[in-house]
Amino acid sequence: MTLLARYIYLRFDPKPQFDEDKAILDISGILYFALISIVIGCIRYGVTIFTLVKELFDGNSGMYVFFEDPTEHFELLLFSHWLPITLVAGLVMSILLMVLFAKQRTSLPHLAMIFYILGFVIELQSAVIIYLYGAVSQAEKMEVIGALSRTFIVAAIWIPFYFYSDQVKQTFTETRYLSESIEPEDEDAIEPDEDNGANLS
Repeated sequence: MTLLARYIYLRFDPKPQFDEDKAILDISGILYFALISIVIGCIRYGVTIFTLVKELFDGNSGMYVFFEDPTEHFELLLFSHWLPITLVAGLVMSILLMVLFAKQRTSLPHLAMIFYILGFVIELQSAVIIYLYGAVSQAEKMEVIGALSRTFIVAAIWIPFYFYSDQVKQTFTETRYLSESIEPEDEDAIEPDEDNGANLS
């Protein structure tokens, strides 16, 4: 996941969408709330991963149910193994987004929308596991439904904001070459040879 994040950071560099007739903006206003939502997502993924690892070592993980009756709980095994992978992906992606946010990179709006979709998918997976497992109280089921609803509402708010907002387009204007002062490689460029120049003169 870390290698994929590094690849995205280095290679995914969309062109700026800003209107040249308008000034480039600094991070301000509602964008701070967008950053807070990413930070909260990062903390939530970290806590969830820690909880799952703790349950696994304590022998309380739902994955142990599979070994009692593989035919009955095969779907649970699939979801239980896929969930940690998506949680790690969400954690790594949230850290990447915070870096891109600070650098005002043009890739942030695109990746942020994927981040919120991933968050909803993860909560949906959790809900499916809860209902397949079955050995939970009604209060726990309602808690899962509440978390799924909150994630959907957050995605419904921020995805259109990143997609349509002029403030986003005017703020996230930096490419990797601009933010890190790296010149694109030009394979056709030929540097003059000082020796040949001296011989010609």
